Amino acid sequence: MRLMRLDRRSSSLPLSNVRIVDPFWSKWQQILKETTLEIEYQKCIETGRVENFRRAARGERGTFQGKYYNDSDVYKWVEAASYLLSALGPDARIEKRLDEVVAAIASAQMADGYIDTFFQVQHPHLRWRNLGNMHELYCMGHLIESAIAHHEATGQRTLIDVAIRVADHIDGIFGPGKRSGYCGHEEIELALIKLANCVAEPRYADLARWMIDCRGMKPSPFERELQDEEAMALSPWAPAWFLKDGKYSGSYAQDDKPLREQERVQGHAVRTTYLLAAATEAFSGRGDQLVEDALERLWTNLTERRMYLTGGIGTSSANEGFTHDYDLPNRTAYAETCAACGLIFWANRLVHMTGDAQYADVMERALYNGALSGISLAGDRFFYDNPLESTGEHHRVEWFECACCPPNIARLIASLGTYFVSSSEDSFWIHIPAALEAKCVLAGVPIEVNLQSNYPWDGEIEIDVRAERPAHFSLHVRIPGWCEHAQVELNDVMPEMEFADGYASLIREWNSGDRLKFSFDMPPRWTVANPKVLENAGSVALERGPLVYCLEECDLGGPVQQFAADPRGEVHIDEGPLEGTVGLKVAGGAVTSQSDELYQPLETCRLDLKTPTFVPYYAWDNREPGSMQVWLRTAPHPS
Repeated sequence: MRLMRLDRRSSSLPLSNVRIVDPFWSKWQQILKETTLEIEYQKCIETGRVENFRRAARGERGTFQGKYYNDSDVYKWVEAASYLLSALGPDARIEKRLDEVVAAIASAQMADGYIDTFFQVQHPHLRWRNLGNMHELYCMGHLIESAIAHHEATGQRTLIDVAIRVADHIDGIFGPGKRSGYCGHEEIELALIKLANCVAEPRYADLARWMIDCRGMKPSPFERELQDEEAMALSPWAPAWFLKDGKYSGSYAQDDKPLREQERVQGHAVRTTYLLAAATEAFSGRGDQLVEDALERLWTNLTERRMYLTGGIGTSSANEGFTHDYDLPNRTAYAETCAACGLIFWANRLVHMTGDAQYADVMERALYNGALSGISLAGDRFFYDNPLESTGEHHRVEWFECACCPPNIARLIASLGTYFVSSSEDSFWIHIPAALEAKCVLAGVPIEVNLQSNYPWDGEIEIDVRAERPAHFSLHVRIPGWCEHAQVELNDVMPEMEFADGYASLIREWNSGDRLKFSFDMPPRWTVANPKVLENAGSVALERGPLVYCLEECDLGGPVQQFAADPRGEVHIDEGPLEGTVGLKVAGGAVTSQSDELYQPLETCRLDLKTPTFVPYYAWDNREPGSMQVWLRTAPHPS
């Protein structure tokens, strides 16, 4: 990992400078605008999440409604709505909703800057006494992130001023020479770094680094909290999470050893990725080789031993996280939507800090598969966990009691411009070639870079450059890791290019009207898992471009577990049974039997040839219910 390579560092453009015109993603942003945000707002109203702020403002006691972390869902909704305003422009309904919710939030803040409606309404005397479990800092982190997004979208000061008072309150309690403490669920670290950049106050980033450094040191503040019987009564489940063989472990919350000593990703998957995303940004360019080595070690462990083909992470529902290397069951895969979002957050920071396409490859995989599967095509139903196989029992729902995933996928879709492109003083980076229009200043010259594509359905990309005057800068375009053959033309001529870390780079004087064309070959491809993944022994999965495909029962006419694919047969690109998607028609057969006996001679079974159409994994469970499978056994080649 080369976080020190300052020549390849870049930053996201302001969302208002990136307009998504992509046929694929602009549809999702419109669905978010027209459907998802309103549904999530209504759920926050119906479940008392917004009213909790008003209860706190009125000084009510004992009337809190819902889970202790519910404030965070409101904050993420504000963040998503604000991002969408930045990305798409004014919207009267969204702005009205935002004004209402922001006013409720601001009204609840206490004079000292504290805000957490669960403690304010239910247990005011237990503030800051159960950091390991009760999510105070986590919720405040989401408040800070939402405030930054709201300020950037509207220019209003109400919420950003609340966030600054929150950060000052935290900084007044925790830090060097003060109280030792950090959150059991990482998030505040990311938020403090963002706030430091937003308001040019480095002490917030210093506090985030201090929290990261303290994590895993002995004695842990969480270990001390276990002795506080009154505070721990709020979380009677805590010993099961933090103790191992009767002794404090902390691995569930990445608190068993310092970051620099961590050997593998562990514990809760969302917490892990939020911590690592914050550490990447907090220590970038600071010359801390031990941190850089740890981040590379953990990235390798995650992506080469503990990540699903879809970019989903987190095997077990018991800890919402990791178990051991190569343990990747399909039907019981947890692969929480929020965890895929967290992986995207981390990968995005890594690619910005290093200019290395391996991170963008994973970011793309998680975005188009493991995260996007978390929301229905209509934008009105959601997955919390995202298995790679179902016998027909797993379905999207309207909402969850623990509703972290719906607003998380919403804020991701609303902020897509953050992930697709980036820039530095004299370079422009294209990480995911979705169609968009971007504005920035390169080498002191205002530049517009316009991408045209039908990605991910085909690999034809056109990039138009418009400049007020000739400008010398570098344009870096990622060659996807799945692409074996790529062609490029500049103004209809094959240009001289440099290739480094998975990016094709053109360093030249650019003129208005220059046009760059890329063609990425995108044939269907069969994938096998490492033999150590015992779950997938003898099985194959189908991919095309950045998309993972799956087979649903409604396209086979029977349980998909009976189907065996023929990877030597031809795969045909099909219009697909789902509107607006590309399907893949696959040769194979369904195993049937002439006998109802439990155990029977081999000759009683036969393989009925079939050619069902596979659909993109993100789109499954949007039609009639039934079984689904990503990894399929292979069939004998028909004679």
